[in-house]
Amino acid sequence: MARDLIYNGVTLPAPTDYTYGYYDESSPDSGRTLDGTMFKKIVAQKNKIECAWKMVPDSQAAIILSTIKPNTYGTLRYPSPLTGGDATSTVYSGDVSAKKMAVINNVVYWEVKLNMIEQ
Repeated sequence: MARDLIYNGVTLPAPTDYTYGYYDESSPDSGRTLDGTMFKKIVAQKNKIECAWKMVPDSQAAIILSTIKPNTYGTLRYPSPLTGGDATSTVYSGDVSAKKMAVINNVVYWEVKLNMIEQ
């Protein structure tokens, strides 16, 4: 990834995997009729950024995990294929996970995964 992810002013290590998506938020009265016809009332479109960092050492995992805490809000600047440049959104993070991958020369290497969803 050529451009940085910046969360609340902190530049994060470059993720190994980066997936941009956006989805529709529909009103509660959206749905299908008995004949299967869909009626969808879109009230907003939201961005979702999914990231994974594979084989990051303790020091980089600590930056990611101490910066992005689950279920808290922050400002994220990220590369957006929708705009062809950087975009900025207020986001929250859902579940965050860190899986121990290896220990090399007394350094633990982790796979960190999280997603950030526009408020």
